[in-house]
Amino acid sequence: MRRPGLLAILAILAVPLVACGDREAPRQSPGAAAFEVPAPYELTEWSADASPLASAEGRLVLGGEPVVGARIKVSDYLLWAPTDADGHFEYPLDVTLAHRYAVSVADAERATIDGEELTSEERAALDRARGWITVGNQLSELETASNSRGQTVVSGIVTLGDEPVQPVTLTAYELTGEVTDARGRPVPGAIVSTRTTDRDFWTFSEPSDSNGRYHSNFAASDRIASDPVPITIHVAVGDQAYAFLPDETVSFDRLKSARMDISLPPAGYPPALPAPHSYPGARYQGVLVGASVDGRAVRPLRVTWPDERGRFELTLPADLSGRTVSLWAGELELFSRRPARPGGPVDLARWPDRLPPELPRDLTRVELSG
Repeated sequence: MRRPGLLAILAILAVPLVACGDREAPRQSPGAAAFEVPAPYELTEWSADASPLASAEGRLVLGGEPVVGARIKVSDYLLWAPTDADGHFEYPLDVTLAHRYAVSVADAERATIDGEELTSEERAALDRARGWITVGNQLSELETASNSRGQTVVSGIVTLGDEPVQPVTLTAYELTGEVTDARGRPVPGAIVSTRTTDRDFWTFSEPSDSNGRYHSNFAASDRIASDPVPITIHVAVGDQAYAFLPDETVSFDRLKSARMDISLPPAGYPPALPAPHSYPGARYQGVLVGASVDGRAVRPLRVTWPDERGRFELTLPADLSGRTVSLWAGELELFSRRPARPGGPVDLARWPDRLPPELPRDLTRVELSG
């Protein structure tokens, strides 16, 4: 019988030594990644005597542990300094602009936790993390009361610094409609422009959508108080422009909004003059206060524009009684069929079902009357 060689014996002995040797325990599954951000900053009025910037400090953690060396992005701004040994980062925040800034991880390739590189699962958790830094109006003297229908009325004062917010103002009348081709098919990407014959007011629409619908603000007036108001119309689709004869104008009712559908002609033919249909109403802009629950906008039953002192009222549905809601405040432009005035009711026909991402929210929480 052949004896085993020395190398074979060493190999056999080495197997259990490798199996029984000390090994580093695998890291457990990552916990939740989160941004620890400051409470909403109070909106202040711009002044030449003071800096508009504040240092907004936040912290990035994963499973409660600070993440070191991660690059942070605030909206579209990439912070030049990575997170420090405690996971902290700083952002130069303009407190004179009401805004809600999204905070995310831009790069975690060189990030560490307790000096160790991150696993792919941990980096994925950081990629999903979101935070928000907010600058918003101050809400004070908040009160809640139940009306005779069991609905909760939230009242208070909204201010810019120590002053009431600017009163609601009329911004423009609206012009809407559809642009179609000679076969009646919708034309996307069309831009409709209007210009008064005295050349004092000139507006452009947003490009029409996939259904040919366009939206624009327009003046519905001129310097000489014409009624109806003669306005020249132009349409552009890419490099193709459509115009009427110099003396051809479209007549609009003075100080009213309008719908105007436009049919573009076949190649080589002039366009037919459109016929608008006017209706009462205009677009108004001002600061409004609303409520949300679990991040979703609540459709109110009644809202008032802030009055000269900044006082507002917000009536919420009865099924929210006894619950806690978050309040948001921000400047919105809404269409109103009736003239809007400070302290008057808001036309809720176009109240937003979804809050714009940049609108300051979660400014404070209010428990509604039960």
